[in-house]
Amino acid sequence: MSGRFITAQLMAMALGAVMLHPTAMAAAQAPASQVPAPESPKANAAGGIDAVRAAVEVAREDARRNFTSTAAAAAALARLERLRAPLLESDDPRAAAWLADAAEDALTVGLSIDSCGATTIVGIPSAAQRDRATTLLGDALARTRAAERSARAAISAGTATPELSSRLDSVELAQRIPLLRACAAVLAGWAGALPAQDAPAIMESAAMRLATMRGGLTGNARALADLCCGLGMVRTGHRADGDAALAPIAADPNAQPAMRVLAIAGLAENAAPSASGRRRALDALRARHGGTLNDELRLLLGDLDFRLARAAAADATADRGAGASPWRGWLEAVAMAAPARRADVRAEALARVARNAESMDDPVVRVARALAAIRGGDSRAQGTAALRA
Repeated sequence: MSGRFITAQLMAMALGAVMLHPTAMAAAQAPASQVPAPESPKANAAGGIDAVRAAVEVAREDARRNFTSTAAAAAALARLERLRAPLLESDDPRAAAWLADAAEDALTVGLSIDSCGATTIVGIPSAAQRDRATTLLGDALARTRAAERSARAAISAGTATPELSSRLDSVELAQRIPLLRACAAVLAGWAGALPAQDAPAIMESAAMRLATMRGGLTGNARALADLCCGLGMVRTGHRADGDAALAPIAADPNAQPAMRVLAIAGLAENAAPSASGRRRALDALRARHGGTLNDELRLLLGDLDFRLARAAAADATADRGAGASPWRGWLEAVAMAAPARRADVRAEALARVARNAESMDDPVVRVARALAAIRGGDSRAQGTAALRA
């Protein structure tokens, strides 16, 4: 399967298109990058800041396309970042909105590349996926801080038009920037991208901010706030609030699938203090909701099941629930796949077994390693012999 196999879901989930301007914030407002330019020679000079802004808008649309390779997607984002650099460094009063756009793109376009966002939070990321996700989340946090400073400075200095000043105050500072920052903080905490000693306080502050904001939001913005609020509540010990926010998302077949997977991961963690207890909770959640997820996301929950199985096996106090096969989640994803897709899902599941088995050995591992050897080419004969044994 392509490394970008959950891009479509990510682009439409909490890490995706739901990060666009919330309906309740700006129903009657133009997008941030389309706010009328202030009348100044600098802004209107030929080849000046507005020409750059127009090129950035084209590059943003290009970066949001579905790509067939990680390299192509990364190249599109890199081009966008190069083009927008003059906007972020400018003293134009619109820079606050452009900085917020950049934070939004880090959370949406960036975290969808190679599925690095959801895989880092829920699954078993490669070093490259983890590095990309943590860097992007750090960028999003830094840019929301810079956006707030820029907006306040523009309002204070009186360099913004009355229309722009009103937008900076009522939309960017009041809602959009806080929403982006709080969600980035919560996701960064789940991805391990915050300093360990500061993470609990940062996540609690973010979750409380989202709890305050979400009642005034609607549509995709409300769904995003609910998800990140629930995840933040789970990580900071507010279990009832976490369940209340996440359970409806997990159960809603019309919610974005990847949002549901994050909600399921949060509910599993919230269910018990031990890895074995969380694994049992995940098993029940998969049984309840897995049938309405797609193959790729069921495999991702298989990753989480494997992680919990390994943690339970390492826990000397773990109960009998820790002993179930660590491959169970991946094999269940195969069993739930449609007949036309089952061979592909089986191949991906066995590839994950082979990558993560380490010193473990059982019939599933032996088959997975043999198939991996056959795919590898150099040891094809050995792999074929192993399958025949």
